[in-house]
Amino acid sequence: MSSNVEPSPPYHPAYSSAYTTSDSPQQSSQEAEDTGIDASLSWIPQGMPQLRPTSRLEKPVVIPRVGTASKLQIPLPFLRVYSHVLRAHDIHESDFLSMIDNLAVAQAASPPMKAVDTAGMVLGFVPYHWAQAAGFGIQVAAGVGTAGISAARTKAFFKKVNEMYLNPRGLKVSIKKDEDLVALLGLPANGPALGPSDMNREPIALRDRRMQILAPHIAPLTLEVPPPAEQRSVLDRISARQVSKRIAKQEKDFVKKFDKQSRKSEKRRRKGKEGYIIKVEAKQLEDIAKLQYLVIENLYG
Repeated sequence: MSSNVEPSPPYHPAYSSAYTTSDSPQQSSQEAEDTGIDASLSWIPQGMPQLRPTSRLEKPVVIPRVGTASKLQIPLPFLRVYSHVLRAHDIHESDFLSMIDNLAVAQAASPPMKAVDTAGMVLGFVPYHWAQAAGFGIQVAAGVGTAGISAARTKAFFKKVNEMYLNPRGLKVSIKKDEDLVALLGLPANGPALGPSDMNREPIALRDRRMQILAPHIAPLTLEVPPPAEQRSVLDRISARQVSKRIAKQEKDFVKKFDKQSRKSEKRRRKGKEGYIIKVEAKQLEDIAKLQYLVIENLYG
């Protein structure tokens, strides 16, 4: 008996579209990331900027981070400040602060990654070697992953901000390490590195002592700015709260550390031993290398 079954048609990529049209997890993640970056740029005004004919910065705008962080930690945000020299470039206070605030959110740890890091921390408290090792491994993995995501977000954010906002205004923004900033400003290698500090008075953060030295070479800044606007998305609001908590914790830890150092230095001073004060100062000079700055400079030198 002959069979009437027709042979299967030859394979063609178009026939398998039903099984391949769905985006891969990597594609979906990238699309979500791009959408997030675009949402963080909604503050950029539409239309051409109103510029003066010869608008150039005499000195770069240099803004330090709130504090330093380890390589596996998400970097702390930059200070919320404004420089009035930016008005000549049609950069208004509200837009500039929105840039700083949205950069902080872009660099912040995503809530899922923060949850993974917290899970690792909890495991670390379990009194078993295997649990502590697993907890440490989870935290390291979360730290590496979060740091990588933060770096990628920052790069994408700056690319868009420069193209859409600052370049048309004759400017550009980047993050610079202290040594790179020194080269940009042309500071002498043998000059003072830090402003004065007295351990018996109010605590002065390392960044503020460093900014005392940089002040004559950079555009003036003002701290008198309005508070940040609330982020639009739920995840961004969570990230913003995480940033605020980290800042508060660092400030608390700094005051606590300052008080401890003050008590030690006073005891050493009474005993006629100044070595501790010299040691603390030397440590701060080393920590200068960890400082980072948000730098707005002329697009063309």
